[in-house]
Amino acid sequence: MDSSQFPRRLAKTLIISSIVLSVYIGGYALMRWRKVLVRTGVWVAPADRMPDKGDAIVYRIREGRDARTEGVGALKNVIAKPVAVFFAPVCWMESRVWNSM
Repeated sequence: MDSSQFPRRLAKTLIISSIVLSVYIGGYALMRWRKVLVRTGVWVAPADRMPDKGDAIVYRIREGRDARTEGVGALKNVIAKPVAVFFAPVCWMESRVWNSM
């Protein structure tokens, strides 16, 4: 490989990587929009008292559950766990962002 092919090969690699990343992030956004992945919050309080509004909330992005047992609801419940595993890095990053605010 001569030196003139290196910039072209690097450009191709960057273009393909950006397309794959865009599709991955777009898929994550679609799953959040369709409520397959949801944000949950847990109040953090000392064990000796009930939580109140002054306590911290710890957020986590996790798979959603649909109450419907047939049709689209059943499909969401089937695909929710694999989708959560596939998008685990982005779920973790979004959870970190919510918890840092």
